[in-house]
Formats: sequence, structure tokens, C-alpha cells
Amino acid sequence: MNEKTSSLRNGVFCCLVFLGCYLLAWPVANMAFRDDWSYIETARVFAQTGHIVYNGWATAMLGWMIPWGALFIKLFGFSFMAVKLSMLPLALGCLLLFHASLRRFEITPMNAVVGTLTLGLSPLFLPLSASFMTDIPGLFVILLCLYLCQRALAAQTDRAAIGWLTAAALTNTIGGTARQVAWLGVLVMVPCTGWLLRKRRNVLIAALVLSVCGAGAVLYCMQWFAKQPYSIQIPILPRPAKSIVMDLLSIGYTTDLMLAEFLGLLLALTPLLPVWLSKFGRRGDHWIMLLCCGVVPLFIFGALFGKYAEVWPPDLLFSELPPFNDFRFGASKTPWHAALPYLTESAVSLAMIAALLGLVIAVREHRQPRGEIGGGLLPQNVFWLLAPFSVSYVLLLLTLGWQWMAFDRYVIGLVPCAIIAVLTFHQRVHGKNFRNSLIIFLVLFAAGAVAGTHDWFARQRARVEAIQELRAAGVPRTEVDGTWVYDGWTQVVDGGYVDDPRIKIPANAYRSNEIQPRKEACLPGYNISKEFTKLRLKYVIGTEASDCALPSRYPSVHYAAWLPPFWRTIKVERLTQTKTDARN
Repeated sequence: MNEKTSSLRNGVFCCLVFLGCYLLAWPVANMAFRDDWSYIETARVFAQTGHIVYNGWATAMLGWMIPWGALFIKLFGFSFMAVKLSMLPLALGCLLLFHASLRRFEITPMNAVVGTLTLGLSPLFLPLSASFMTDIPGLFVILLCLYLCQRALAAQTDRAAIGWLTAAALTNTIGGTARQVAWLGVLVMVPCTGWLLRKRRNVLIAALVLSVCGAGAVLYCMQWFAKQPYSIQIPILPRPAKSIVMDLLSIGYTTDLMLAEFLGLLLALTPLLPVWLSKFGRRGDHWIMLLCCGVVPLFIFGALFGKYAEVWPPDLLFSELPPFNDFRFGASKTPWHAALPYLTESAVSLAMIAALLGLVIAVREHRQPRGEIGGGLLPQNVFWLLAPFSVSYVLLLLTLGWQWMAFDRYVIGLVPCAIIAVLTFHQRVHGKNFRNSLIIFLVLFAAGAVAGTHDWFARQRARVEAIQELRAAGVPRTEVDGTWVYDGWTQVVDGGYVDDPRIKIPANAYRSNEIQPRKEACLPGYNISKEFTKLRLKYVIGTEASDCALPSRYPSVHYAAWLPPFWRTIKVERLTQTKTDARN
């Protein structure tokens, strides 16, 4: 069996393992996932009318995701699951592309399989693959650009190299319309590839021309999006706050966020990092001490200012996604269950930091003479394809964090870069595959992602069952709080769009929510009812008792979970106007 066939076989194997875990988690629920209720509505309208219609929520232009989702609606009829299934082929494509890229970076077949499964079975990738969020399409576009740039580097002729770079630039320019951070491919990765090929005739010039043309197309797309009714614009460069206090709060929030992103990235590397634990604590290292001295003040700073910004203590690991998100929702108010998620997070965080410090020590011990790219730690191709892209990606996260608009799932674009760097360095140091004993970490890693994904969707299925009981009894959907993902869908279906004051087109579109009493002080985690003007809430469905609610005549819904506590309940309560009414 030749190398090409073997590589394809291993890539397909990774896809099959991913599909098995996907089916085991059973991510099925007739409800939205995070923000995709807005994107699903845009795809539904496009399937019906052929027009792109935004609804006051999307800050991404969605681009080709809209007709892609509409295609599945045409094929299977409209449902949340029909649209979400459109992400499954893209997820499989991500794994095939990533495995192919690993092999082209001369990662051994065994390590390439481990690296691919580390991405595919992470608590970021697995649940997002069962959504209609923009993260998986964005990752697919980034990995496609990386693969095409690798093909350009391996091309035998100048014309072939330019052809591969042209394909990378075109596909990235079009693909980035789904998730704009993916445009870093044409803006950064393509010119870096041209620089690596600068000794070839006209290749560098072609790469620069492609990048400039791509930048022009990016500006045109952004201007087009800004002119669309009910689109939401986020400036690339953060604007200064109105006061020093707000500046300090933004700094505190950004610090908190970047710490969470950093720890989340370490968690995504869990199967690859334990090999370096043996290095940690073996001897003193002044660089390690400096690193610790830098990290501790960041935690203190985030604690001081994050406390006043109501963002501390931080949700350290994937606060939006399984398994830790569902772990927290499942926790009861007993001291043990309430503390268990954070104790688990702290233990995992400390273990990952220790492993990272071991890796830093290994880097120090194996540093090559100066004058080589990346200090001789990474091959030239790996360094130039990944390092400028990663730095640009982190800078974008910082600008979004300053505007309180970044979330921990955004780190998914950095996960492949980190995996490639760790695997490449491992082979340069050890020159061999990972030990088979470390597969246990991959198995535990996958088990956590599968269990968390299962529990999240089990909770959503229980919510849907409770909502259906209310709807069957004649309760209008506008009177039911089924969490903000359900409420958002109610708003865009019944109200046409979300009443966000940032909407500029059409003028005077914002409708203040003065009629409906605001309930966010009563509902756990609910703080945007002012944007959902169609809601006239009378019932709340949730895992925790509300301070402004009384038991209703509708029964609770019980469901089983794979993470403790194993038996959980979705309550249906009658919402009152104030906390005083509830007590009386």
C-alpha cells in the first residue's frame, strides 16, 4: 500500500471514529444551539425566497453558509436538525484536511492520527459539529487554505505553485464570508507562502497580488454587509471607552477572557501534553519562574477588575460548551455539587499548566543554535505558515475581547496550529511516535467531550418536551421562557428581528421594550429581554428555581445525564411580576 493510499485510509479512520462518538453523544434536539437560531432563520428565509435577510443578531455575514443550509432545508424539509446536519460534512472535511496537512508536515502516520483525533474529539469541535454556528465552516476554510498552501510549496513547477496559491486565495476569499476571521488565510497565510517560495520566478509577486486582491474583496464584502438591513457591525479596531472606569473594566474583562482562552487551548491539547509532565519539577529553570511571575499577576489583575465587571471568577474551560457548561447547569445548590465543576476545572487547569511548563523546559533544553527559523525548534515551513497567522488571530481576539464580544469557542482556529507545533517539536526531540500508554488520555479526553455533548442535548430535549406540554395546553410561545436560544427564535419568527440598538439600517428600527416588564433580575442567566420585544413571559423553563416564579400545574421533566448529577430535572414555573409577588 503506497503512502497516499495509507494516508487516505488513516484519514477515513479518524472520520469513522469521530462519527462513532458523534452518534454515541446523540446530539439531537429540536432547538437551537447558542446563536444559530438567528442563522437558521436566515437560511430558512433564503430557502423560501432566495433572498439573504438578516434579523438583527448576526455579526458575521454568514455568506455561503446561507445557501448551504438552505440546500438541506430543500432536501429534508425545515427543522433545526436538518439545518444542523449540514455541518457534519464540513466537520468530516476538517478532519480529512487536517490529517492530510499533518502528513505533509512530515508528521508520522501514528502521530497524525492522534493529532487529528485530538482536534475532532475535543469539547470544542464535537458539539460545534452538531450546530449551525460559523465556527466549523470557518475552521474548514482555514484548513483548506493551509492544505492548498502546502500543495503550492510542494509544487514541481512555478506555474503549479501559482495555481495552488490562486486556489488558496480564491477559496479563502469566498469561504471567509461565512466567518470573517478565516480571511487571515488570504491576508496572511498566502503571502507567507509566497515568501517561502520567493526564490521561484514570479511566485512571490503573484502571492502579493493575490493577497492585495483578496484584501480588496474583503473590504467590498464588509461594505456590502454594512449596507444590509438588520445587520450588526463590529468595528475591527476597538473604540476608546467613555470613561477610565470602563477602560479598566474592558482591560479586566479582556485579561479574564484571554486567560480562559489560554487554558481552553491547553485543554484542547490534553492528549498531547502529558508526555511533558516528566520534565516539570525535575530541575529549576529561571524562565519558568519568570513565566509564573507573569501569570500570577494576570490572575490577580483579572480578579480585581473582573469582579467589578461581574466576570469573575472566570469560567476557565469552555464556559459556553460541553462538558463544563453542562456540568455547571447540572450542579444543584448543595455545596458539593455547586463546587464540583469548579474543583474539576481547577484540577484540570493546574495539570495542563504543569504539562505546559514541562514543555517549556523541554524547549529550553533542546534549543538549537541561533540563526535558524523559530530558534531551530520548528521547520521553516511550519513556522512561516502558522506563526504569523496565529499572532494575527490572537490580535483579533484581543480586539474582540476589548469590545466584550469574544467567547471561548473562538479559540478553535488556533487548535490545529497548536497541535501541529506540539507534534512537530515532539518528533524533533524524540524522533518517534507517542507512547501507546498515552492513548488513555485521548480516550478520557473523548469520553469527557462525548458525555458533555450528550448531557447538553439531553437537557435541550427535556426543555423541548416541557415546552411542548405548555404549547399543547394553548400557551402561546411568546409567553414561554425556554432560555434565550428559544426566546431568540420566538423573537425573529414573531417579531421579524431582534431589537438591537446597534441596528443602523433601516433607520429607527429599534423598538424599546417598555411594555413588557423586564425580568432579567428574576431569571437565572437572563439579561437580554430588552431586545426581545415580542415576549410576554408567563412561564419559565429551567434547571434552577427562579426568584420570581411559583410552581405551576405543569409537571417537571426528568432526564438522565452521563456526568454527575446523573438524574436532573427541568422545571416549569409560573412567572410573577416581582420577587415580592413570588414571596406572597
